[in-house]
Amino acid sequence: MPDRTFVQQMAAGAARGGKLQMLALRLDGRPVALKINLMVGEGGFAFKITFDESFGRFSPGVLLELDNVERAHQLPALRWMDSCAAPNRFMINHLWPDRREMQTIFFATGGRLGDLQV
Repeated sequence: MPDRTFVQQMAAGAARGGKLQMLALRLDGRPVALKINLMVGEGGFAFKITFDESFGRFSPGVLLELDNVERAHQLPALRWMDSCAAPNRFMINHLWPDRREMQTIFFATGGRLGDLQV
């Protein structure tokens, strides 16, 4: 349940800030694939995608991701989007061929504990 609570709180906060984009592929009202994007300034992060495995042979996740890419290109303020996928993901690498270098930076905030951790 901690993961569910995190996602619910994160999505609610992003929605309050106008930074949440949720997409769905439905069949007869039934969700077949769902996706959450987080939009930040001129960029976006494809946070999570899921699909109903009983429809797996129709690749609903790929279909929704194709729709996501098309929608991203229609947003004039959006200059980039990160797939948030591991570098060796076959499906994503074909749909998102470009790469951006990203790095993690740690810095202390001036407190002893923060200084020690860094």
